[in-house]
Amino acid sequence: MATCCFSGHKYSFEYQNSEYRKRLTDIIENLIVNENVDTFYCGKRGDFDLLCWRITSELIKKHPHVKIYHVLSYFPTGTDERSTESKLRDEIQTIYLLEERVPPRYAIIRTNQCMVDISDFVLTGVDHTYGGANTALEYAEKKHKKIIYFNKEREEKNKQKRI
Repeated sequence: MATCCFSGHKYSFEYQNSEYRKRLTDIIENLIVNENVDTFYCGKRGDFDLLCWRITSELIKKHPHVKIYHVLSYFPTGTDERSTESKLRDEIQTIYLLEERVPPRYAIIRTNQCMVDISDFVLTGVDHTYGGANTALEYAEKKHKKIIYFNKEREEKNKQKRI
């Protein structure tokens, strides 16, 4: 079986569009059915991540063997509240991947790297060349992960960069 993590920008209102939702649903379902992905990791920090998380959560009903993990960047203190949505779904588990102490300002970057490290696939919605999501994408490229670009323009730029 295989694993996949999500990486996208914090604010992307275009992902509210039903066409984008349909495309993402098709991509995630293809990962489950044709690539044998049974585990997904999501930080749920941005619009792209949240949409992927919601779609995967819905697909679990159709594919009950699939698991999705909400990956925390900061060690849970016991007072942290999980969203009502995740409390209601027993298929969703919250995990913390960092094994070493990381200063809070680097916690998200390091968590993203950990998700990439344990994933076979990275589904990315990155469309600009700055920010934490772009840093995670560049890390995944250096690690030679199988990257699925939701943004085809970014995919083409990366292909040209490699030539």
